[in-house]
Amino acid sequence: MISGLISSLLWVPILLTKDPALYILLIASQSIVSSAAAPIFTGLIAEVVPALIRSSVISIINFWGQVGSITSTVLIGAASLAGLPGYTLGFSVAAITGTIAALFFLGTKEPSIRHRESTDLTVSYVIRHLASSREFLRFCVISNLYGFYMSIAWPAFTLTMVRVLNLGFFEIAILSVASGAAGMVASRVGRGLFETLGDVRTLMVFRSSLTLLPVVYALTPFLPALIAANLVAGVANVAISISLLIYVIRITSVEDRGTFTSVYNLLQGAAFFLGSLVGGQLIQQLEPRLGIVDALRITLLVSALGRFSFGILHTQLSK
Repeated sequence: MISGLISSLLWVPILLTKDPALYILLIASQSIVSSAAAPIFTGLIAEVVPALIRSSVISIINFWGQVGSITSTVLIGAASLAGLPGYTLGFSVAAITGTIAALFFLGTKEPSIRHRESTDLTVSYVIRHLASSREFLRFCVISNLYGFYMSIAWPAFTLTMVRVLNLGFFEIAILSVASGAAGMVASRVGRGLFETLGDVRTLMVFRSSLTLLPVVYALTPFLPALIAANLVAGVANVAISISLLIYVIRITSVEDRGTFTSVYNLLQGAAFFLGSLVGGQLIQQLEPRLGIVDALRITLLVSALGRFSFGILHTQLSK
């Protein structure tokens, strides 16, 4: 509740600032606060949802998350098209609805707490415990190498939309709606397929399929093609989200689930940071020599190669 409340209220100063450095600082602070809820959310689902219906419940959560995302995006995009201030309206709605959602936890009963044999959660204990869990370490290595290459494309996506295609607020909203709508459908009708494939094969198939996104942005940067690619990405993101949660719950014990999830998120965040930094620097170094279009194309294809290679490597995880 506290994490959601603070991160939602931070939208207000984010909206008001005009300083890029302060904007980055506020976004970083918001990310730190909101990330505190991630391992707790994973542990809460594992604690209160029986394994037999876990994938079904996670699919329902994803479905309603996509419904909210699509609804807000459509409304803000339409408001912008009508001449209303899209950014002001969007950040304000995010602050208000996020605060309301956080306050719902006031009426939520705390689950029973299971105590470990030793209540001292020291850094040395965590390191030793992680080192002894080969399955979790293998998962972290493959997942974070994938995350590094995946995030190389992120700066290129934004620059392609803004500097190459000159997309406006409404067109970018259409891309978000396409991705959200596909994810919403996948959350409702794709659960059977995800269960048939299993968490490891689902991760392999759908993380590899995200190779399509940078390839389309690199080779066919036109709005209809981007919409089609975002439809595929919407389905893939839902499948990955469900499978990641189920896999982490499966390979971790109840006592250490929060710690392991926190460590995974920490490493994933570092991989995303480094990948985005490398992607941005690669574009910046190549643009003066090759021009913005070719610089973006090379960066996107580097990301695509890494996404496919390390996506396929997910087959090395234990089924």
